[in-house]
Amino acid sequence: MSCELLVAVDIRAGRSARLGSGPEAWSDPAAAIADFRAAGALWIHLVDLDLVYGTGDNFALLERLMDSHPMRWELSGGIDTPEVLDRALATRAERINLATTALRDRAWVAGVLAQHADRVAVCLDVDGARVVARGAGTDVGELREVIDFLDDAGARRYIVTDRTRDGALAGANLELLHRVAELSQAHITASGGMATLADLRAVRELSERRASADSDSPGCVDSVIIGKAFYEGNFTVALALAELS
Repeated sequence: MSCELLVAVDIRAGRSARLGSGPEAWSDPAAAIADFRAAGALWIHLVDLDLVYGTGDNFALLERLMDSHPMRWELSGGIDTPEVLDRALATRAERINLATTALRDRAWVAGVLAQHADRVAVCLDVDGARVVARGAGTDVGELREVIDFLDDAGARRYIVTDRTRDGALAGANLELLHRVAELSQAHITASGGMATLADLRAVRELSERRASADSDSPGCVDSVIIGKAFYEGNFTVALALAELS
């Protein structure tokens, strides 16, 4: 079973931003997206860092980017209120990711999934056995209990991130991905920590084992978000696509 590749492009103050241990690197997001498309990428995972950190938003730019490039789009970052979600749904994004912080209002999340589960995924930022939003540090519950709630509400996809590995090039948390796949029948996008082609191979092999298993819980990892590993030159888009195929 192959996995889809989503290339992460983070936007802050109208520029693409790369966050890591060193200084931020800024560039033209349109040029970055064009380069990724030329390299064979089909999906772009767009993150609005200003929404994440409460310093504004980049919706006008995100809309222009989506209108200008023939890609498949996933929109993420700070989408945790009705107003922001409505703006996100009005874009061309094929998939909208609710931020983990949205789970502070479970009644609202359940209503969103009842109406938009075919388009809206839920981010699960995980720290040990807890779901804890990156940045805000908001603890929204124990992983099993949160997944039980979301599954009952009709969630069809989770964006699963080990918050201790995100942006750290520390490798994929296969144990976490396997656990979520055991707990839920939803599709899973692996996010954070991908550092080497061996990480991608391990995620694909995990997906293949899940797909071939005789299990009552057929959840599996079917896609991977990669950002920093590309920007650091660890491998190319072409090599990633080959490894995930």
